[in-house]
Amino acid sequence: MLLLPERCYAAGAVREDWAIRLDGGRITAAGPRATMAPSAGEPSGSDGDVVHLPGRLLLPGGVNAHNHSFQSLLRGLGDDLDFMGWRDRVLYPFSRRLGVRGIEIGAAFAFAEMLRHGITTVVDFFYVQDGGNANAESAIRAAKRVGIRLVLTRAFYDWSGAPPEYRETV
Repeated sequence: MLLLPERCYAAGAVREDWAIRLDGGRITAAGPRATMAPSAGEPSGSDGDVVHLPGRLLLPGGVNAHNHSFQSLLRGLGDDLDFMGWRDRVLYPFSRRLGVRGIEIGAAFAFAEMLRHGITTVVDFFYVQDGGNANAESAIRAAKRVGIRLVLTRAFYDWSGAPPEYRETV
């Protein structure tokens, strides 16, 4: 966890001439550029892994609090349908064909797209269980590979109208 000095928290304040220090792709420090000391082992005066932020804002990552990652592969199909028509004519028939690999590809696509737009944590309401955990594990693998924080919320349908792959009982 990165703890920043009190001066960073002034509501609405924009700090001039700031920088961040990266270690292994993670932000380990943020502050005025002049205070960024070189990393251990770097010669004095070296910028090393300090990234200057002229004309930019540094914001915390966003949270997508409701997602169904596998559905990213269905985007654009049935756009002219109302929700129930889309559910019955697109979601149900096509999601049943995805399989473990398709679910992983769909999740990786969705997660990469989120990261690109500043979402760093996602809550995925996942319900394509197919009688086990393999599909959910594929979404977890995708999150690890892409590098997003994932809260996998196992959801289920206890309704006879849903595809068998979705149905579970309490």
